[in-house]
Amino acid sequence: MIIRLLSKRQEGGCMQSLIRIVSAAAAMLLCCTGGREASPPGDLGGGIYRIYAGPVVMTVDASRGARIISLTYEGREILCSERTHPENFGSTLWTSPQSDWGWPPYPVLDTDPYQAGIEKNVLRMISEPDPESGYRFEKHFRGYESDTLIEITYVIENVSDQNKRVAPWEVTRVPAGGMSFFPGSADGILPYSTLDAADSQGILWLFDDPGIGRDKKFFAHGREGWLAYAQDSLLFVKQFPDIPDSLSAPNESDVEIFAAGTYDYVELECQGAYLELAPGEFMTWQVMWYLRQAPAWLVPGEMDAALVRRVRALLE
Repeated sequence: MIIRLLSKRQEGGCMQSLIRIVSAAAAMLLCCTGGREASPPGDLGGGIYRIYAGPVVMTVDASRGARIISLTYEGREILCSERTHPENFGSTLWTSPQSDWGWPPYPVLDTDPYQAGIEKNVLRMISEPDPESGYRFEKHFRGYESDTLIEITYVIENVSDQNKRVAPWEVTRVPAGGMSFFPGSADGILPYSTLDAADSQGILWLFDDPGIGRDKKFFAHGREGWLAYAQDSLLFVKQFPDIPDSLSAPNESDVEIFAAGTYDYVELECQGAYLELAPGEFMTWQVMWYLRQAPAWLVPGEMDAALVRRVRALLE
């Protein structure tokens, strides 16, 4: 979704006014929660906040790029911490395509402090305007105890004076040793993928390989708008808007998986539509997170149709 806002010139160059306009407009977009009541977030101090959804608890650090640094189910962690990697840990938001910026990601958006506040049980975080990329990010977090899900809404605003094309890109690091799966087929795998996947009954399966040896990346056009990861006793599912293949960013796809050659973490990545933003416009993109106890009958490394049915039932 794209909304046209007043430009900086129309606002007399007052950046604080523009921030308020963006926040107000985003709030109007996000006011509808389907009648559900969000759980109150917790402010732990020092820029650390918690989102509660029954047995699921998310921790977000405003001082480090509004990064999600923990996601637990009854105290069991599914995300990588900085003990695994000093930079590539937790979950973050990037702009796509990566060819626009290379490496590293824009610090103002990825690692610098965000302003944070809680309003009507929604944790809202907003970055500073980034002169290098021409964007400003907002991240909104809601937890629902009744559904035990966490709703994340991302806002990307064009703060430059030029039209820009961009897609949102959520990058989530989990410990290696599990299996990733999502709806798709072999003909949707892009030719520059370097990770192998098995295609079984309309589901693509990727199994972490201890002998990987080097960094590898998988690109595919998914279907249905979800990506799941099962490891040990946990099942993690991300749900996002399904987009036509034609709306993916150049040389990117709506589902991507990165496997570190050190075999210590995997990145579960999803992307939204690649759209043009005029100066002062922004887009919103919503991702739902579910974390559950994995079924007791789950056998690691097996392509299990019952597990797929369980995920689809969860998302109904």
